[in-house]
Amino acid sequence: MTIHTGSFGDCSWSVITGRLEDRDIGRFVAHIRAIGRSGKPTTVIDIAHSVSLPNPLQREQIIDAVGSIEHKQLVLGHAVVTNTAVARGVLQVVNWFVPPAFPERVFRSPGEALDWLGRQCPDLDGDGLLADIERTVRSFASLRW
Repeated sequence: MTIHTGSFGDCSWSVITGRLEDRDIGRFVAHIRAIGRSGKPTTVIDIAHSVSLPNPLQREQIIDAVGSIEHKQLVLGHAVVTNTAVARGVLQVVNWFVPPAFPERVFRSPGEALDWLGRQCPDLDGDGLLADIERTVRSFASLRW
């Protein structure tokens, strides 16, 4: 698995590709915890391409990290992007039964997600954010959605 994280303006982002491994999930959890420590309004986009669903231990670590975000009202929007229909379905069902603590939607492409995030935070520079991700994640432009 490969995990890249970063921020652009007031948006934190992650790009995850491949199989979720226990040894790598710590980087993603650290990314979530950093969002909670920012203390300022933010948007978040997590992009997962060809990623396996997390195992129970990984899910628990992610849930604990999200739970540790003290001022959830500062998360203006969280967009999850995945090319995997099964993952999109699972995330949508989970959100029906356990509503997220901040606005959250699941998308099949980064463009759709950025359109929605832009409505949550009109100051978001979606083109600049994508350019930042492409500079950091060299293989990003070759991913197919």
